[in-house]
Amino acid sequence: MSTTVRRSQPAVAPKLLRHMNQKLILEVLSETGAMTKPLLAATVGLSQPTVNAACDELLEAGLLVDAGRGQQTTGRPAQKVAANVRAGAVVGVDIGRQWVRTAVSDLVGTTLSVHESRNRTRSAKALVELIVQSVAVAGARVDLGDTTQFVLGSPGVYDEHADRVLLADQLPGWHRPKLPAMLREALGENLLIENDVNLAALGELDSGAAQGAGTFGYLHIGTGLGFAAVVDGKLVRGAHGSAGEIGYLPYGRRADGTVVKLEEKLSAPGLTAVAERKGLDATAPDAVLQAAISGQGAGAEIRDELVEQVATLITMISAMYDPELIVIGGGIGQELGPLASTVVDRVTKTSPFRPRCEIAALRGGAPLRGAVVHGLERARDLAFSSRIPL
Repeated sequence: MSTTVRRSQPAVAPKLLRHMNQKLILEVLSETGAMTKPLLAATVGLSQPTVNAACDELLEAGLLVDAGRGQQTTGRPAQKVAANVRAGAVVGVDIGRQWVRTAVSDLVGTTLSVHESRNRTRSAKALVELIVQSVAVAGARVDLGDTTQFVLGSPGVYDEHADRVLLADQLPGWHRPKLPAMLREALGENLLIENDVNLAALGELDSGAAQGAGTFGYLHIGTGLGFAAVVDGKLVRGAHGSAGEIGYLPYGRRADGTVVKLEEKLSAPGLTAVAERKGLDATAPDAVLQAAISGQGAGAEIRDELVEQVATLITMISAMYDPELIVIGGGIGQELGPLASTVVDRVTKTSPFRPRCEIAALRGGAPLRGAVVHGLERARDLAFSSRIPL
């Protein structure tokens, strides 16, 4: 007679289970706002005694706050609890060649403070010092303690494996091998470095033109050219973080055989170059763009060339990526509204693709908003683990 031995699943340690329940409750309250304990128990699918005990510990740790009593027609109203949104903070920094913009938010992404600093630095060391000063000013009215998550949006690519920022030629010295270490020494270890175009995409997804989109692209046309791909709400970075560096795509050759990069043509400097080539009096990018939109004189030729370049790029993106939406932003891109329908018409006439294109809603504020959004989950984890250690 044989005996069958059934292998049971490993039991979850009570302390770990309690820890998981507490974190679940905190996440739900962070997303939904204040709830009565009975409603919270029904929402998370835990027993009322379990929720009561978890809430008591979270209240004691300062991660929850008493939010008063719920409304009831009979009996004593139930206690409401809410996440303590000031138990930690996110500091987002958008680093540009002209400006350094800093925002401080609470743990649900509400902006508490914003500061802008003119960037006149000429070295990595000076720029790090400017970032620290900007953070100090923005955080003067907020308690930036050990539970603060920093997110820096930077031009170029942050290679996490090499711990180095690459392809950021517009920021002097920003490619230095020890730059991330300098930033951590100045701001602390709770630091994320992310490409600014990627962050702009997250900003538009959170509260801009891409709200509700699952798979979309963000096309940045400004002083440089870049692209961010988002699939199921997540950034696509590639093996080395360089996914979307479309400015390096070849766009023909010069007479001497050297490669012309797409960014040299489709960018603010590219507009200036074409204006000079066609003999326009005003060659500043804004003036050239307005001439193209008006379509008067040489502006019509510039318009046609610009539409052709953008349409070709969107066709390439559609073929490789098939997004449901392409958001166009950046200093040049955000002004292309009057030409958007012409661009889409060109794409549909020359390809089988039917892209939906929208102009960025957050304009220059998208990278900074994206930096805050990008840091929220880590900031919440940091606040939780620092007060409820496993």
